[in-house]
Amino acid sequence: MARTTGSKLIYTGDLGGFTGTFNARAGGATTPGINVIATNHFGGTFAVDSGTLQIGNADATGTLGANNIANNGTLLFNSTKNLGYNGDISGAAGKLTVNNSAGTLVLGGNNTYEGATTVTAGTLLVNGALGNTAVSVAPGATIGGSGTLAGTLGLGSTSVFEIVDLNDPLSVAGIVTFGSGFGIANLSGVDWDSLEMNTPYTILTGSTQDFSTAELANFGLTNAANVGSGDRKAYFEQGSLRFVVIPEPSATVMGGLGLLALLRRRRD
Repeated sequence: MARTTGSKLIYTGDLGGFTGTFNARAGGATTPGINVIATNHFGGTFAVDSGTLQIGNADATGTLGANNIANNGTLLFNSTKNLGYNGDISGAAGKLTVNNSAGTLVLGGNNTYEGATTVTAGTLLVNGALGNTAVSVAPGATIGGSGTLAGTLGLGSTSVFEIVDLNDPLSVAGIVTFGSGFGIANLSGVDWDSLEMNTPYTILTGSTQDFSTAELANFGLTNAANVGSGDRKAYFEQGSLRFVVIPEPSATVMGGLGLLALLRRRRD
């Protein structure tokens, strides 16, 4: 079923069998038309030319064709559930926006579009590749993954970095910048109680971090933060984004006192 509301074309049916091309074009020079997909799932090829193609609560099983986002067009994921998209998103001037108020978008394809990538709400996990796009994450929004970013990454002060696999961290080729106060509390997806003590873990590789733009938290042993079940602390190694988990100092002291008492009893 399809209906129009002002400049919006809204699909509420099942487009899983759709095999043609869906074109989203601007409605005028100053007022872009907005095409909304709000279906169970969709297929076929989608092209965005200067307008906005919004994907709502749909299972993103379709593919996006070559040069699919053109003339500053925008592909907008706006969902309240988790979506996985493994298609390749291309377009030299194309933009991508993630506004998933309560959901996660996982990109698994080889995405070569070069317009801005903006995460305004929800979570974007890059398990595939993003090309030369400037990625910005708003305060409260989340980014992560185990893929690659060829461009830059900017994290807001209260944005979240989700760790998908500590053995395969996200790789960012461009400069990474941080909002004021970014620290251990901004990390998610970590089972702190299962990590080895005094072992450095890397959350980002291949990148140059710009620590001059913000007053970052939890750098150095003296600024360690409580994590896990409460008997552990974690801190970033100075000048890097490798974190180290250490025992809670009080636990270490108590353990030492217990060992000392045991040795004394043995001597007696």
